[in-house]
Amino acid sequence: MKRLFIILAALLVGTSSLAQTPRARPLTSSPFKTVLYSSQEVNIKGESVAHARVAPLAVASGGLAADRLVTEVSGYDVGTLPNIPIGNPSTQQAALMAAEMWMQMNQNAFTTKVGRYIKKEGISNAFFSFTQEFNLATATGVRKKAMAWNANIDTSGRAVYGSPKIIDSDPVFILAQYTPKTMVDGLPQSWANSPLAGMLSYEVRNKKWEPITSRVTVDTGGAYDQDQSGSDKLACLMDHGYYPGICYGPTTIRQLLNDYGATAAFVDYVRQLEPVYVEDANGDMVAQGAISYDARIVSCGSLKNSGFFGYALSLTAERYLATPSTGLVQYQAIQQFQGKMASPTEPFSKEIPIGELQGLSPDTYVISPHPGDNSLMRHDSTPNILYVAPLRSDAAGSGNFDNIAASPDMAVNQVSQVGPVREFYIGTIGDNYWPSGVYDRAVGFTTGNPKATDEFAMIAEGFDDWMMVKVNEHIVFLGPAPGMETLELSTTPGTGLPASAGCTLGATGKYECAGGAIVDSTPASCFGGRLNCQCPEGYTLEEQTCVIRAPQSFDYCDAQMSGVGGDASNPTVEGYTCGQGCRPFMVKYLHNINNLNPNPLTGTGCGYPELNQSWFFNAYVDLRPFLVAGYNTLSFRVIVAGNGEGWIRVRTQSCAMADIAPGGEPPPVPANGGNGGVGNTVGGIVNEPVLPGQ
Repeated sequence: MKRLFIILAALLVGTSSLAQTPRARPLTSSPFKTVLYSSQEVNIKGESVAHARVAPLAVASGGLAADRLVTEVSGYDVGTLPNIPIGNPSTQQAALMAAEMWMQMNQNAFTTKVGRYIKKEGISNAFFSFTQEFNLATATGVRKKAMAWNANIDTSGRAVYGSPKIIDSDPVFILAQYTPKTMVDGLPQSWANSPLAGMLSYEVRNKKWEPITSRVTVDTGGAYDQDQSGSDKLACLMDHGYYPGICYGPTTIRQLLNDYGATAAFVDYVRQLEPVYVEDANGDMVAQGAISYDARIVSCGSLKNSGFFGYALSLTAERYLATPSTGLVQYQAIQQFQGKMASPTEPFSKEIPIGELQGLSPDTYVISPHPGDNSLMRHDSTPNILYVAPLRSDAAGSGNFDNIAASPDMAVNQVSQVGPVREFYIGTIGDNYWPSGVYDRAVGFTTGNPKATDEFAMIAEGFDDWMMVKVNEHIVFLGPAPGMETLELSTTPGTGLPASAGCTLGATGKYECAGGAIVDSTPASCFGGRLNCQCPEGYTLEEQTCVIRAPQSFDYCDAQMSGVGGDASNPTVEGYTCGQGCRPFMVKYLHNINNLNPNPLTGTGCGYPELNQSWFFNAYVDLRPFLVAGYNTLSFRVIVAGNGEGWIRVRTQSCAMADIAPGGEPPPVPANGGNGGVGNTVGGIVNEPVLPGQ
């Protein structure tokens, strides 16, 4: 506690001259740098996905930038690179030649675009990772590999990069930081107890820059501090092989690259830390106190801030890109920076009810770190705050139906928003706007962590005649029959009712079938004592009878199960197929796959497409178990006979950080059955499937 009072006194020294007139100052996202981490992944099918995140390049107890890679970039307009024209499969030599030519043709224009983007956005530099899966032909068979190309790009579009390499299809990267233990004279002794001093910390990230390991800290005892001995301790950190017998330390970047099979490592090497001094009221120079907010989390119920008190330190550091090789690890400086950081000496953690903000933005205000004081203060005008972590929500984006991407014939309308609760109609409220057919509709959207949101549920369903709803290919609703677990329209034409009679010898000496059709006689072979006959075109011979089957009307269904008649709603013979022996197209549904219904029917069932009813359900379905963090797809299928419609209502509840605006009433039912804007009207749907005879 005594040490905390000393730091608080140092903070007061730094603020006394500003107490009356606090001046705005730029936040030092220490050390004043922001980095863009972007990637492009091309899968084996040639489908390309791009990701982009930004993070402040800052020293803190969690490492340089590594634990702060939390902000997904929206409006990232750089575009993507074309796919490398690699054959599938391809030999190693052919693949590398194709990749080398691809790089020469595309890298200058692409890195220039990235440079312009980061300059426009005030970002200091960008790291870009490209991977493309392909099948590599080898003497032992085909193996799935990936072609990888990495580049570090500055605001002028200049890039540090190497040639494309063949790697495993799921590359990983090491993000490491070394902070020295030896300080210059004058730094308070408390630094020796810092969780950073003399430590090598690292974590492993995948090609999307998502952490796949927790942060690991290794105490080196200051083994890699730069000193006056003349040996290059940075080289020792990379690979003890640079100075055999001189280098020492518990681990190296080479070892980490080998242990994790990493494609590359980003190493932040802090060379110098010096205390920042200010003059106190007595004219003495004392170390300046500093505050770092390492985490700021808003939830539906509270605002949490945590970080530490410490001393302001002047920082000189460099970032290196290290890559494995058959010899020594190769490394190259890609950035040098200076700035300030805070020595993490005394931690603090504060939490207040969300209501105490009283309308103030949790992104602009922070909770006072001082003991016994939970007042709010603007972080952009409070001296001695050296770092403020990005605000994140426990449910940021989780319940917010974000980045919606719907096909032109899918209506998605937000109908209300009250506080953090939003409701959407997916599909169009209306009646009979679709003709007969099968309608498959889908909408894509993004979420954050589904487990963190309070609610993401389907709360109402309306359709005519049949509906199935899926989330990420998981069936979450089927109706209207109870216990349904799949839904499709049988496309097997029905064989119809037989119209037939035996062959008889007509007056002309020819044999006749029912209806008076005249056929030629055949050689004498008997059935039933009569000569055989050849049935006319359109007729088939079934058990000594010429038969013609006519398609039946929509009102008829005589279910045939292995030749045995039965009830279409409760078949008893395995292998029953809808549509055989009944009208040409039937709705087919399946029971008891996952035993969702306590007493489900067994086997398969079929029903009439035309149910002569518009159904409305208030079935509540929690969708969170089926969602993933990132991109999701919600789809539904509606089978319509005659005319019909389909829509669902979804409710989300999470603490968004955007301004909250009250919502309106649900839209009225459109007069024409459509919404007139996003499609789903009879006139706005092109090439919809229509049942035969409609």
